Amino acid sequence: MVLSAKRELDTVHAEAVAPGLDPAHRASLVSASVKLRDQLMDLLAMAKRPAAMPGGKRAQVLVDVSPGPSLPDLES
Repeated sequence: MVLSAKRELDTVHAEAVAPGLDPAHRASLVSASVKLRDQLMDLLAMAKRPAAMPGGKRAQVLVDVSPGPSLPDLES
């Protein structure tokens, strides 16, 4: 099944990159190749995108919200 999906993906890709192809037809072939690639990745049990790493670039900043001394009024 995996080899069949790979052959089909190669065939669709070869058609999609053919010179002189109608843009609407090329777009539909690209859409089909993306779906075939996703099916192939599902068959191979590969994740489509990497999982988020804990403590990555967007780590949460801890802010102390415990009651403390009152702040001066800034309106005056």
